[in-house]
Amino acid sequence: MTTNTPPVRRDSVGNVLFGKKLATSERPHQTISKTIGLAVFASDALSSVAYATQEILVILSVAGMAYFGLSIPLRS
Repeated sequence: MTTNTPPVRRDSVGNVLFGKKLATSERPHQTISKTIGLAVFASDALSSVAYATQEILVILSVAGMAYFGLSIPLRS
């Protein structure tokens, strides 16, 4: 006797992480031009770089003030 059970669907890791693949006919509607892409995605990298530099200077200034007492004392 055979049973008609539905096949077990096994999703690949790529499908779980990124979703199903686009059909070829859908791809032109899901893309952006290089000019728009550069304007959208480059601003995120530039702001991250500027923020990181500010945070590094904050840490260096706090560390400099903390160790200021260890510097050679200057007496007049």
